Amino acid sequence: MDVEDVEERGMQKKDEEEEKKGAVNTLHMTLSTHSWSLKPQPVALSKKRSWQEEEEEEDGEVKSGGEKGMEIKEVEGPPVAGAFRERPSKPTTFRMFYERGDFPIMVDHGTRENRIKWRVDIGTLDYHHFLPLFFDGLSETAHPYELLARQGCHDLLDHGGSKILPVIPQLISPIRNALNTRNRQVICTTLKVLQHLVRSGDKVGEALTRYYRQILPIFNTFRSMRGKVFLDFASSVHPPCKHPLTQSPFLP
Repeated sequence: MDVEDVEERGMQKKDEEEEKKGAVNTLHMTLSTHSWSLKPQPVALSKKRSWQEEEEEEDGEVKSGGEKGMEIKEVEGPPVAGAFRERPSKPTTFRMFYERGDFPIMVDHGTRENRIKWRVDIGTLDYHHFLPLFFDGLSETAHPYELLARQGCHDLLDHGGSKILPVIPQLISPIRNALNTRNRQVICTTLKVLQHLVRSGDKVGEALTRYYRQILPIFNTFRSMRGKVFLDFASSVHPPCKHPLTQSPFLP
């Protein structure tokens, strides 16, 4: 074997060794790019939390809006029942009749106070027709309807006598409508008219007892505001009553 063959074989072995080394280096580089080739990290065992801690964490997320940043709005309570809130009254039949000129009355503008003036004798009026209409006007609060209805009721009760008792059933609905407005001034006006009504004739107070279920509920509602209502009742500009305010208006 000559020297050239020996040198050629030595070169071939050297090349083969270099190729093997290069392949090994390439394999190491490939493995280093994969995460599964990395050394596993030690896993910390989580402590078992109690249900109180979990609820506190959930409450914290809700208050902060959670990860999504949702706004948490406070929940409002139920609305107020409004038992004492005033109810707007519907246009009354009394107003319609007055605007049509069906009532024989007019406003008398006096120097001290306004009154109503009758163009006919009150004793000749049909109480079955006129008295319920004037009671219907008790729901009015605007001038001159309030003045005409209030003073008209008192004038008719002063001159009614035996004509009032047969008309009692027709007066219950207007009285109830006036009380259901929850307007304190209207309630005070209606109370004074009721006081006058039970003293206007014999057995009128007794005739009202069968209608207590329709009249008394609104007084039961305002029982807790008795002081304020009676203060308005006593300080109103209406004609004063002859009996104490603490006495029931339904007593004969």
